[in-house]
Amino acid sequence: MVATAAALLAIAASAAARPLADCQPFQARPCAFPFPSDLFTVSDDHAVTGLRVSLPGAALPVSNRGIHLRVGPYDANDGFSPGSTLIVHVPGLDDQAALLRTHAAGLLDIGASLDRSQPIVVIDEQTGRRVPIWSELDPVGAPPASTDLVIHPAGSFVEGHTYAVALRRLYTANGTPIRAPRWFDRMRNGRGLSRAESAELPRYQSIFDVLTSAGIGRQSLYEAWDFTVASTRSLTERLLAMRDRAFAALGDRDLGSAGVTGRAPTFQVLSTAALSPSVEEVSGTLQVPCYLKTCGLSSTTGFHYDTYGLYAAPTQIRGQFVTAPFECIVPSSAGAPSPARISLYGHGFLSTGIDVTEPSQQTLASNYNIVLCSTDWLGLAAGDKSSDVRAMLDPNRLPAQVARMQQGVLDMLYLGRLMISPRGLSSDPAFQRDGVSVLDTSQLYYDGNSTGGIQGGIVTAVSPDVTRAVLGVSSIDWANWLIPRTQGIGDFAIEQDSRYPDLSARPLLLDLMQQIWDRGDPDGYVQHLISHRFPGTLPHEVLMQSAYGDQYVSMYSAAAEARTIGVDAYEPALDPDRAPDANLLYGLAPVPSSPYAGSAIDIWDLGPGLVLEPPVLDIQPPVDVPPYVNPHESVQYTPAAQQQVSDFLSPDGAFVDVCGGAPCHAVGYTP
Repeated sequence: MVATAAALLAIAASAAARPLADCQPFQARPCAFPFPSDLFTVSDDHAVTGLRVSLPGAALPVSNRGIHLRVGPYDANDGFSPGSTLIVHVPGLDDQAALLRTHAAGLLDIGASLDRSQPIVVIDEQTGRRVPIWSELDPVGAPPASTDLVIHPAGSFVEGHTYAVALRRLYTANGTPIRAPRWFDRMRNGRGLSRAESAELPRYQSIFDVLTSAGIGRQSLYEAWDFTVASTRSLTERLLAMRDRAFAALGDRDLGSAGVTGRAPTFQVLSTAALSPSVEEVSGTLQVPCYLKTCGLSSTTGFHYDTYGLYAAPTQIRGQFVTAPFECIVPSSAGAPSPARISLYGHGFLSTGIDVTEPSQQTLASNYNIVLCSTDWLGLAAGDKSSDVRAMLDPNRLPAQVARMQQGVLDMLYLGRLMISPRGLSSDPAFQRDGVSVLDTSQLYYDGNSTGGIQGGIVTAVSPDVTRAVLGVSSIDWANWLIPRTQGIGDFAIEQDSRYPDLSARPLLLDLMQQIWDRGDPDGYVQHLISHRFPGTLPHEVLMQSAYGDQYVSMYSAAAEARTIGVDAYEPALDPDRAPDANLLYGLAPVPSSPYAGSAIDIWDLGPGLVLEPPVLDIQPPVDVPPYVNPHESVQYTPAAQQQVSDFLSPDGAFVDVCGGAPCHAVGYTP
C-alpha cells in the first residue's frame, strides 16, 4: 500500500497534539531538531574525527507501542551519515507557497543553490566552499505543525568533513519574513545565554566565522548549525575487517596484488540443467566465514564481537560458516572457440540469485560469451522480507539487518574469488569442455540491476578481484532516498507510519536509520570506488545505466550517486521534450569521446508515450498511471544497452556510444 496524502492526514489525526518537531534546542523539552547536529556529539580523543555521536534519547521518536530507540548503535559512530538529510522545523515555512516565496533551490534546479542570494546554504568548513543542495517540505500532505524543511546534498557529504548550515531570508506564504527563534537570537548576539547555551557558544562562534568568510553575516540568519560526517573508518571498518580476515583464511594476505593467491573457497556443484539450446544453468553452494552470531538464510542476529569499542570489528565464531547458494549461467559458446569472460551478477530486491537466469541475462551471456554467477543478498533477499518489515516497524532491529547486508557482500566477494581462482569453478567438470576450463579467469567483472546495481557499488569498492562494473538502475542512500519516494521498498513506509503516527518525526526517523544503514549501503563506500581506493583493491571503472522515470530506483538518486563517485555523463542525455529534467546530470562533466576509457553514466528513455513526464518529485512513492509504465527493467532488455555492457566489461573495456550521438532510447521507445 502506498502512503497517499489522504492516508498521511488520517495518520496525523491520531498523532499527539504537539508534534515532536515543534521544539527548540536548549529548552526544557528535549529536542532532536535540527538534525544532524554536532550538538549531539561529545569529544573523543580516540575517534578519527575527534567526536563521538551522543544522541538525546528522550528526544527521539517513540512508537505508538511505546518502543524507544536505543541510542547505542548510533553512538558507535564518530560522525553522521554522508547521505544525511538535514532536517529542521521552521514555523511559517510549512507549505509549498511559503517555500516558493523563499526561493529555495529545488530538485530540478540544484545549481541555483550556489547563487549568492540563496536562502539555504551549506558550507564545507574544510574548504570554505558552498555545497550543491536542494530543499523540499516533508511529509507531503501533513499539517503545518508537522511539516519539516528537509535539505538534501546533491551528492554525498565528504567523509570526516564538518559542514555549516545557514538559513536566512525565509518567508511565510503571504510574504512575511520569518523571525529567528529566541534562543538563536541570543546565541548570535552572545547575550542573555542560559548555561547550556553558553557551553555551546564557542562552537557557534566558529560557525559564524565560517559563514562570515562566505559572505553570510550573522544578523541575516534565521538559524545556523553544524554537523560532522563520519570517518571512513567508522563507516567501513566492519566490512573491510571481515573481508581481510576471510581472505586471509584462504591464504591470501596481500589483497589487491597482481594475480590470485591462496586457496579457492570450498564449494560444491549440485546440479546442471539446460535453460535453452544456448545456455546451461549450474547450481551449487560455497562456504563463507560467518561473522554473525547465528547464520542462515533467515536469521535475524547481528554481528559476533570479541571486543567492543568505537571501531570494534566482527569476529567469526570458530568453525561457523554460511552455506551460500550460487547460480551460474554458462553459454554454449564458452570454450568454443574461446573461454568466456566471467562476471558476478547482483539480483533484485527481495529476490534470490536465481535472477541470473532471467531472459535478459541469458541473452547477455549467449550473445557475448559471458558466464554470470550470483548468490543471495543476505538482508535484502527473499528470506529477509519479514525481518525487513519488522526492522521498519521497530528500527532497533535494523543493526542486525545491516549486519546481514554486510555478510551478504562478503558472500558475493567469496563467490567472485571462487570464479576467478584457477582452483575454483574452473576445476569442476560443470565448467569444463573435454577437461579444459571454459572460463577466462584473467579478470573478474560485476554486473547488477536494481538492488544488484545498488549493492554492487559496495562489492566493487571493496572487492580485491573486480576491476570493471556495470551498475544498472542503481542508487545510494536506502533510507533517505529509496524508502520515502519509490515503489517496492517504498511500500514499507506506510507500515512505519502506522507505528510512528507523528508525521513530523518521519524524516528524522528515516535519517536516523541511514546512520546505521551506511554500513551496508553504497553511500558509505562509493567515495572510494574510483578515487581514494580502499587498501586491497584494484583500480575500478564503472558504467551506470539509469532508466528515465524509474519508479523503483529514482533516477535522481542515481544522479546523486554519479556525482558522489565522480563519473562523466553521456550527452545529450535526454530529448528536448524532457526539458524539466535538463539539469538531471548537473555537475557532471560530459564524456569526452567514444570509446572512453573512464567511468560514465548513461540515461535510457522509453519515451513520453510510455513514461510520465516529469516524474513524481514529492516525497511519496509514485503510483502507476495508465497508460504509462514503470521503465525499471527496460534497460537490461535493450540490445544496444547490452552491447554497451559487453563493450565495457572486457580487458580493454571502454564506454562506447551505442546511441549514435543522440539520447539513448530503450527498446520499445514510444514518442
